[in-house]
Amino acid sequence: MARKSQNQLKALAVAAATAVITLTVPVASASAEDQWTDVPFTLRNANSGMCLDVPGGSGVWGTQLVQWPCNDGANQKFYLSSYNGKPNLRNLATGLCIEVPGFSNTNGAKVVTWGCNGGDNQSWNYQTYTSAWTRDNTWRNIASGKCLETADWRTDAGAPVRQWDCHAGASQQWR
Repeated sequence: MARKSQNQLKALAVAAATAVITLTVPVASASAEDQWTDVPFTLRNANSGMCLDVPGGSGVWGTQLVQWPCNDGANQKFYLSSYNGKPNLRNLATGLCIEVPGFSNTNGAKVVTWGCNGGDNQSWNYQTYTSAWTRDNTWRNIASGKCLETADWRTDAGAPVRQWDCHAGASQQWR
């Protein structure tokens, strides 16, 4: 009886391993373009309490991102996706990626929407900071090494979003 149970367990283990392989192969062999997260999210600035926003949901390439009062609109929702194996932030309303134009490494360079192309200027890594009250993320551009922030610690609606040397201050933290 014990022998039969062991054989059944082995058969079950083989079946489970086969199921895992079957489920992971399509993901591994999927196109390098367009691997999306399931749930869109907003990025709320820790300094202003406002959200990262594509003004008017504009689908025009080169539209500068701003901060705006959070309104749950698709122009304020983003997906973390992968293009050619690099992480990017893609807007729900437009399907466009956010980037630093021209691979600029200058402090104050604007952050805009653009067609996703897998460039390092569209790739963003994040670091999580957790305190007793919040969990914030700082988004660092792979090409420039600089962080996404609201300009000059501004708290007004429409303030531009840009890149700047990373300092982990509230203007660079996004919830």
